[in-house]
Amino acid sequence: MKDEILKVAEEAAEFLGFSVYEFHVLLKGPSTNISVKIDSPDGISHDKCAEFSDEFCGRMEDLNLLPNFSLEVSSPGLNRKLRTPEEFIRFKDAPVKVSYMEDGEKRFSMGILTDADENRIELLDENKKRVLVEYSNITNANLNY
Repeated sequence: MKDEILKVAEEAAEFLGFSVYEFHVLLKGPSTNISVKIDSPDGISHDKCAEFSDEFCGRMEDLNLLPNFSLEVSSPGLNRKLRTPEEFIRFKDAPVKVSYMEDGEKRFSMGILTDADENRIELLDENKKRVLVEYSNITNANLNY
């Protein structure tokens, strides 16, 4: 059931020019809770959340997947996690916080994401020091607005 609901969310988002950033379903008998975070290169406004909600609910009704559910739609937010090379590339020149492993030790850097490619990121930390981190070493990364 969760996979079917996710498919509806992804199709609704794609139809509107958005993507599904995060998706959760809590199946609780007659009162299922669905939470969807949507994303777009242009950002997500309250109106875009409402537009997605209308599209998603219409599709769910047409398919008659769930007779009763609650839906929460939001954006990833200003301090969103960065998870893929594409997300890092998209947010080049943004402030970031990155936790990573280096020489067997956990490290932490805050600064401006100055570059990103398919293999690694580069940031200019608070001390104006250039820090290069391979994606495989990143344990957590967020925008830091």
